[in-house]
Amino acid sequence: MTTRKRLAIFYHHPFCSIQSAHGIYNALHDDYTIDFVDNLDNVSKYQILAVPGGIGDSDSYHQILEHYKPNIQEFIKNNYYLGICMGAYWASKIYLDLTTVSVTQYIKAQNTEIRRSFGTTLNVRWNRKHYDMYFYDGCTFGNLHKQVKVIARYANDNPAAIIDTKNHLGLIGPHPESDRSWYKNHIADRYHHGDHHELLRKFVKKLTEDSLE
Repeated sequence: MTTRKRLAIFYHHPFCSIQSAHGIYNALHDDYTIDFVDNLDNVSKYQILAVPGGIGDSDSYHQILEHYKPNIQEFIKNNYYLGICMGAYWASKIYLDLTTVSVTQYIKAQNTEIRRSFGTTLNVRWNRKHYDMYFYDGCTFGNLHKQVKVIARYANDNPAAIIDTKNHLGLIGPHPESDRSWYKNHIADRYHHGDHHELLRKFVKKLTEDSLE
């Protein structure tokens, strides 16, 4: 019998929000043994660290995550980091410095269909199939090296989800972990009924398998 990998979901609400953390749990709990953690002193006992979305910025990074930077950098030498939205931003060189890939705001990229920060859905082409995926000021990725696999793209063809196999990172701009409670007002009828959770589950499986190549 194969032992299930242990996955830590870091949360510090509203930075790295509990809603996003619960969404990750709902998508992945059938495949992994999951703990919610607000401290990463013992992150080495896990095989995957998930850092969710939230409302974090540079100030909140220095307050809640910078202390763990050496732990996380050591951790990903042999393990895996999943960053969604804010968690993806924080993987970049100016924060945790886990990759040379640039992580920037999609709303500031060229030819985007959105220029403001608010909760909505955007068309995302994920593994060649189109989805309306929850989005709230998510990131896109540039300066891709040869060991980066682009899993999803936005409407303007900018990368929306990538796997950096060299550095054991899976980074996602939009929110495939979103739950029904996120879909209100103008997007109330766009809930994915769990389809996006399945995309996230397969994404994490691919992250852990492809990074071993």
